[in-house]
Amino acid sequence: MHANMKNSSLLNAWLIGCNLQSVDLSYSNMQRLNVVNSSFQNTNLSHSNLHASNLSSVNLSYANLSHVNFDSADLRGVDFSFAILEKTNLHYAKLSGANLSKADFTNGFFVKKDIRGVVFSKTIFHIKHKEALVKIGVNLSYCILVDNKGNTIK
Repeated sequence: MHANMKNSSLLNAWLIGCNLQSVDLSYSNMQRLNVVNSSFQNTNLSHSNLHASNLSSVNLSYANLSHVNFDSADLRGVDFSFAILEKTNLHYAKLSGANLSKADFTNGFFVKKDIRGVVFSKTIFHIKHKEALVKIGVNLSYCILVDNKGNTIK
C-alpha cells in the first residue's frame, strides 16, 4: 500500500478489517480507534497516540511502534512479532493472548497484572525492567535481556 498518512487524526474512527500494511501513520492521533481484525504489518506508527483504542486480533508484526501510547488499549490477541516497541507505553493495556515473540521491547513500559497466554519467546527487554517483569509473572528464561549498550545479558 505504501501510503503516507503522517500526522493524521483518526480520532474515534472505525476501520474494522482494514488493510493498512506499509503505511506511514507516525505522529498520528488515533485515540479510541477501533480496528479489530485489521492488518498494520510493517506500518510506521511511531510517536502515535492510540490511547483506549481497540486493536484486538490486529497484525502489528514488523511494525515500528516506538514511542506509541497504547495506554488502556485493548491489545488482546495482537501479533507484535518482530515489532519495534522501544519506549512504548502499554500501561494498563489488555494483553492476554498477544504475541510478543522476537519483538524489541527495549525501554518499553507496561504495568500488567494479567498476562495469561502472552507469548514472550525471544522478546527483548532492558535489564532494568527485570525485577518488574518477574513480579508480573514474565518467564524471563524465554526472553533476551540487554544492557544500556545493547549487549545481551545471560
